[in-house]
Amino acid sequence: MISELSEADLKEYIDSTFAKDPEYERFKQESRTAKELERILKNVERKSSKAMEGLSAIEDHVKKKEYDIAFRLCKKASLDYDRLSRAMGDLPEHFGGSWEKGQKSRIKEQSPGSVTFEYLPDGILHIILPELLPKRLKYNASTMEYENTHERSRFKRRYQEAFYREYQNGRFRMHTDKVFLFILNVFSKGERRTDHDNLDGKALQDMVSNMILLDDSPRQCANIYDEREGEYTHTEAYVVPEKDLLPFLQEFYQAR
Repeated sequence: MISELSEADLKEYIDSTFAKDPEYERFKQESRTAKELERILKNVERKSSKAMEGLSAIEDHVKKKEYDIAFRLCKKASLDYDRLSRAMGDLPEHFGGSWEKGQKSRIKEQSPGSVTFEYLPDGILHIILPELLPKRLKYNASTMEYENTHERSRFKRRYQEAFYREYQNGRFRMHTDKVFLFILNVFSKGERRTDHDNLDGKALQDMVSNMILLDDSPRQCANIYDEREGEYTHTEAYVVPEKDLLPFLQEFYQAR
């Protein structure tokens, strides 16, 4: 009799037969999750391949000294990497286990316009965030578990749209030579100051790289950290071309 049923009828028959079986419900949920994860991973793989192809093309044109073509491809590659970053933003739901639905809605409610981009002379970009960098992934030896597993992805979800909008404005300068990312953590008076190595500068560096750098390898980008007291706790960053670093630092510290 079952052999005469259509696929839809067969599914309904199985669902009704095992409706109260918790093992069957768990199997259905895992099956749906696996299919969704497969779809996301294929999307990430597709965008990753496209981004890498663009980077290879840029390198070829730079070797041929075809800098105008390379620059145009850099802008396109930056957009490809931004799309890749957005696609990868779906993955924390499926890895790590404890991604709260309410957290996603709270992140979406926060305005991406709270990031300030200031363009200074000599191609220096000044970025002001409204909060401190997220805490780094940390291993707790007493519990044998990792802490802060979702901090970076939450941080990037809050601000990557602002960086993407700024990219679309086209005011930035794409850096083909090495730059220094000078990260300044500002703390309000009396607040306990977090160690630099306990904050995740990589979260900010990824977004800066997608916007104005060919990549964030050591040959393209080096980091400097410092801190100071200010009116409120937050992080600022300066993207400084290597050739302008010493004059910039001298002027910066003389002004303090």
